[in-house]
Amino acid sequence: MLTERADAADVESFAKEYSFVADAKVFRLSRTAKNQKDFKIQAMDFWKRGKPFAMVVCPLYQLPSRNSQIYQQACMRNVCILSYSHLAVLTRLAET
Repeated sequence: MLTERADAADVESFAKEYSFVADAKVFRLSRTAKNQKDFKIQAMDFWKRGKPFAMVVCPLYQLPSRNSQIYQQACMRNVCILSYSHLAVLTRLAET
């Protein structure tokens, strides 16, 4: 875990074959608009600090269901967007 609180990702992960940073996002249940600034894709690109990849984890219901600048920005900046459900599946697979 990183000790920084602002302008940094929540988690920094590295191993021999890979390295990335990750950040978790939560939104108010009443929030209906999917604002690209909420997902901090551009910030995640900066927060990589030389690492090739970044990951944002957020609630599935908050992800845009159609074309969105959020997905375009994520692809251009090597930022993976996962839901908590996706992360749960990956965790279960890693445990087996």
